[in-house]
Amino acid sequence: MDEMFSRIMVGFSKLLEDSLKEVATKSDLGHLGNLIKKIAVENDFLRASVDRLKKENADLRYQIEEVDRRSRKNNLILKGLPAGNENLMHTSTKILRELVVGKEIGIDRATRLGRGNAPVLIEMTDNHVVPEILKNAGKLIKTGVSISKDLTPLMRSKANRMLKLRWELRNRFPNANLSMKLNDDTLKIDGKTIACIEDELKCDGEDALLVLNKMFDADVGDILARVKNFVVLPPKKQNPKNDDSTVK
Repeated sequence: MDEMFSRIMVGFSKLLEDSLKEVATKSDLGHLGNLIKKIAVENDFLRASVDRLKKENADLRYQIEEVDRRSRKNNLILKGLPAGNENLMHTSTKILRELVVGKEIGIDRATRLGRGNAPVLIEMTDNHVVPEILKNAGKLIKTGVSISKDLTPLMRSKANRMLKLRWELRNRFPNANLSMKLNDDTLKIDGKTIACIEDELKCDGEDALLVLNKMFDADVGDILARVKNFVVLPPKKQNPKNDDSTVK
């Protein structure tokens, strides 16, 4: 009996010794704690680096956008001019003179931005008459021709969202007696300016949803969601009629 008990105790002691080998010591726990602190410090550093790079990227995109805007300040976009008579300098000058009678019109270049009835880019010598031209552009409304600013791609994207917003609001609230006027890439509704800032819709710095809900006395959250995700797709290219590679 004693011999059997001794064997059991020896086996138990070995089992206990093997089990204790797997248990972390105080030294092990201390090392693990230091490792976790080191990883946390490195993680904070990486997060700060990412935030700094995001800010630098945003600053660069803003600077590029500003340079692009300034480079277009003397430009106008003429739409609705039929293809055929491609003496664009003469035709563009004639149209602009009707808007600013008695003013000197200086055009450096007039270029059609594509085939057919594509818009015409008018590059003015300077921009001293550009504001007056744009102010009087409404006089062309019955001619089928329109004149607008030469907007950057970012501004065009924002302007399209504002047009979408105006269409949605007018469609849902046809009896709303509120003025809605597009101004470049912003929309002024009853004196309040709606703008797309960093992919968020703002109204004079406030959340546009709260302002518009109060203005129209209704929930317009679904409208703003569609406006936020609105993207104008480029027109599909038509296949040439005589192209043998097209499906008949």
